[in-house]
Amino acid sequence: MYKAELKGRYRCRLQMNRLNIPGRIILLQSRLTRSARLSTVKLAYTDYQPVTKNYDRNSSFLILHGLFGSKNNWQLLGRKLADRLNTQVVAIDVRNHGDSPHSSQMTYSLMADDVIALMDSLNLKKCHLLGHSMGGRVAMNLALKMPDRLNSLIIEDVLPDQGPFSSEFFIRCMEAMLKLDMNMGGDGLAHFRQKAMKTLEKDIPGIKIREFLIQNLTKMDDDKMARWRCNVKAIQANWPEIMKGTLPNATQFNRPTCFIGGGKSPYLREGSYTEENKAVILKYFPQAECHVVPAAGHLVHSEQPDVFLERVCTFLRTML
Repeated sequence: MYKAELKGRYRCRLQMNRLNIPGRIILLQSRLTRSARLSTVKLAYTDYQPVTKNYDRNSSFLILHGLFGSKNNWQLLGRKLADRLNTQVVAIDVRNHGDSPHSSQMTYSLMADDVIALMDSLNLKKCHLLGHSMGGRVAMNLALKMPDRLNSLIIEDVLPDQGPFSSEFFIRCMEAMLKLDMNMGGDGLAHFRQKAMKTLEKDIPGIKIREFLIQNLTKMDDDKMARWRCNVKAIQANWPEIMKGTLPNATQFNRPTCFIGGGKSPYLREGSYTEENKAVILKYFPQAECHVVPAAGHLVHSEQPDVFLERVCTFLRTML
């Protein structure tokens, strides 16, 4: 386990355990079955504390990033949310991403179990949960599997059904990432990342997506080779399951739910939540409300952070 402290008034704890030790996981007080607990991994996270330490532990706010993202994507908003909501905010690395352990298994059900195991280790009986994109699918699975563990749910720019987004783009990205020559050739990480940006341009022309992916590049201990923090091979192997995003059947989450989408996002048909979208949402989440941020694309929290922050705080303020 490693701990890191950020300067200033925010205490951030980073917990890592690259070994999946069943004996430790079995000790967790959880409603998961023995077989499920044996499959969980110990997730890395960053813990943002509000200025005042006087808050309800069960009002904690957990955040799940999207595909190829990490908890680091939420540093700025994590700090702001902790202060604005006066509660603990926990940004999480899901399995095969960031500093969390790698695993050959990557179903949404397992990723939801990972989050429950983390909640148990933090002694959180309940929490508020936000998930972006792939993290939103994890959050929806958790809410439908174990609704009594959540006070509320926020889903950023993803729908309960698959939606119109093509998987060909992501497949091309993964192929390009896997064929990248990881020999740093004596260069530092910053210089190697610049070279990687140029190398990946042929297969991934969009500069924004390349910059996003490059954040996953880090160096090996010998300083000679680079590696991807995210487990690209496992993500590629589990891609059909990740794209399908199946939700548990015949279940509902009957607690406050908020869907926030980008008006320019490919996930929202016609730049809004259609009646078809809303019908599917309400099938699983009867108390859901839907909001669109017109000027944002898929990364609503990054492209329009102030608008996103205000929408989240408005939704949660009456419950905290």
